[in-house]
Amino acid sequence: MQASDTAAQYNEGQIDPLGPGWTKNLHEQFQRRRKQGFEYVELDNADAYAIKDVIGVIDLASSYGLKVIAKNPGLLGDATSYVAHPNVHGIIVERGAGSPDEMDALRRKAGKPEIPVWFVAFGAGREWAHSTANAAKNYQGMGVTYSSAGEYGNVIDILSPADSFLSATL
Repeated sequence: MQASDTAAQYNEGQIDPLGPGWTKNLHEQFQRRRKQGFEYVELDNADAYAIKDVIGVIDLASSYGLKVIAKNPGLLGDATSYVAHPNVHGIIVERGAGSPDEMDALRRKAGKPEIPVWFVAFGAGREWAHSTANAAKNYQGMGVTYSSAGEYGNVIDILSPADSFLSATL
């Protein structure tokens, strides 16, 4: 199995979904998260896998009582079925992985027009964060954060979801 772009960039391994380590790893992670009191999990690097494998992971998370936050769904070949899954409760989007217009269209197509969307940036992404916030303020439930302390070393709210258009008018 060839490593994804992200796995290669961060010098990370990539588990083969057809191998025994896939299920073992997921069960161990989900058990640990439940014991730690987590309610939500983010599926990182989902775009490196086939959608059927990603859907299987979402189902497995559900069996542990864990809700899923879809990360960068626009990078998947079938983003709609990813976001439409009943156990997907939010979307996180990194710089280069989608715009407010695209994410609003995706969540509507997935039948979840009110699912929250958080755009996140760090390092050289400050300008992107501000321009994304400018576009996101026109949509309900979208927020933008920026980390000035490297990759997610801190959180600076650029746009709170509560300040987006429809939320602010209620």
